[in-house]
Amino acid sequence: MELHCIFYSQKFDAGYNCYRCLITNREIPLNKELNLIGRHEGNKTNDNVTHLEFSNCRIRKIPQKLTKIFPNLKVLKIINSELREICKADLAEYKNIERLIFDFNEIEFLPGNLFEDFQNLELISFRGNELKIIEPNILDSLDGLQHVNFAENPNYSKCHSILSCKDSNAEIEDVKVQIIEKFFILNSEIVQNFVKHLKNPLEVLKKYENMSIKIEVKLKIVELRLKIFEEFSKRKIENLKNSELNLNQEIKNFVNFESKLIREINQLRNFEGKLTQEIQELKNMNSGQTFIRQQSEPTYGNSFNIPLAALRQELQSWRDLAKKLNQDVQKLRNSEAKLSLEVQNLKISLQIENLKKSDLIKETEASDMSTNSAEATDMSTNLAATQKLSRNQENEPNIEEKNKNSNLNRNPKNMLHEPAFASVTDVKCEQNDSNSNNSTSNNHHSFIIDIKKYIQEDITKDFIIKIDEQEFLVHKFLLAARSATLADILNKNPFIDSLSIANISIDSFHHILRFIYTDELPVEDEINFVDLFDAAGRLKIEDLKNFAGKRVLEKVNAANAIEIFNLSSKYEHKMLRQKSFEEIKKNFEDK
Repeated sequence: MELHCIFYSQKFDAGYNCYRCLITNREIPLNKELNLIGRHEGNKTNDNVTHLEFSNCRIRKIPQKLTKIFPNLKVLKIINSELREICKADLAEYKNIERLIFDFNEIEFLPGNLFEDFQNLELISFRGNELKIIEPNILDSLDGLQHVNFAENPNYSKCHSILSCKDSNAEIEDVKVQIIEKFFILNSEIVQNFVKHLKNPLEVLKKYENMSIKIEVKLKIVELRLKIFEEFSKRKIENLKNSELNLNQEIKNFVNFESKLIREINQLRNFEGKLTQEIQELKNMNSGQTFIRQQSEPTYGNSFNIPLAALRQELQSWRDLAKKLNQDVQKLRNSEAKLSLEVQNLKISLQIENLKKSDLIKETEASDMSTNSAEATDMSTNLAATQKLSRNQENEPNIEEKNKNSNLNRNPKNMLHEPAFASVTDVKCEQNDSNSNNSTSNNHHSFIIDIKKYIQEDITKDFIIKIDEQEFLVHKFLLAARSATLADILNKNPFIDSLSIANISIDSFHHILRFIYTDELPVEDEINFVDLFDAAGRLKIEDLKNFAGKRVLEKVNAANAIEIFNLSSKYEHKMLRQKSFEEIKKNFEDK
């Protein structure tokens, strides 16, 4: 929508200058973008406009977004433009205006909250409208008001202040009195609706009552205030009655609860008496006395004329039966563990055979494959003899399984390229099978030598172990062969290609992998045997756990005795547990 504007400057006798904008359109439509058409004086712009005037236009509602066009607007005039209604929201963007002039329009009603947000308003004029109702609190928030004009309206023809009056406050106070007097002689329904929306109606009416208003108006205000007070009192009394009813109901509930509690106490006392009687009867029966209850039905399903020895014999028979059932269950569990071990041995043998065949194809002719296959079969037999996968302990390491669909040909950090494994001693864990013959030992040594070949080769490695952020590329079948915990996980999840292990340090896992592949450990000065004992116990590598336990046994002192006691109890190492307990006891005795 195009607004045709005339921009001009105006000087007043008092030296007051203003830059005005006069809108000459005949009609201003609603909710349309406004574009200004007009020429400014000299170098002036929209920022210099302080007065905006709509005259002889057809305006149904006050135009919006004009303060964005004229940011320094101080005076807004809408004169003779058929404006019929006005509300607080219409003036929201004009709250910094100093003068509002809406003369000779068709406005009939002014709400009391119209100027609540205005802080700089000095002049208001609604002269020559059709005003019939002005709510009495319309001027209450305007402390800086200097002039107001409601003249030439049907009910407010003499309601205005004198613009040049020095005592403007008295003039405005007189206008307020006239507005109040005019309002409270109106229809009672209009007055009641106004009072209904006041936040503190009694205080507001009390303030109006104390003003210098006509006696008949004051009587109406007093009558209205008493009526409101009476309604408030009735509402308060009703709330008190409801509170009293609620309180009585709570008291009744409490009495019922008290009665119920007393009944339960009496029942407990009766039960206590019966229990005392039962105890006395049992004592009499134990002493050999015969006691027959004088009632037709026995209490709690027992007849006390039955000899106590018969009851004991029946109880013992039930215990024997339960013990036998537990033994049968244990046998079944042992059979299941043995079957699982055999299945695992077969899987490992098959993997070793496939591995050997794959390696021998690269090195020898097809005619040598049968011989080497037999050697792989011997090695798988010896490996199965050294496994200890049937052990079941309650405590397992906190291991999170993750199935990663990653390419196993990627090149993670080599698990055995750390400097800690540069020098390796001949120290080896003691084997539990002390009765094995020389042939078995030789075969075992040959197997370890063959396995060492694959330590540095990543091509045949088919599994990833992740400790913290470091990855180790390993052979899955060796993990299952050496660790009962890992074997159990891999049996339950045969298709995973990676595993994250928590609560085991990277150094300890380096030592564990070295032991799994070589049956050897680095020099003992480089090993934290307490951590290694904990890690081996978690992964159920019994040979390594026993060896580390013997080294920890030599290092028990007052500082680490409690930690070692907890670990030895967790992993059932009797000697280590006894030694740490004696150290703890000795420490307490010294104190």
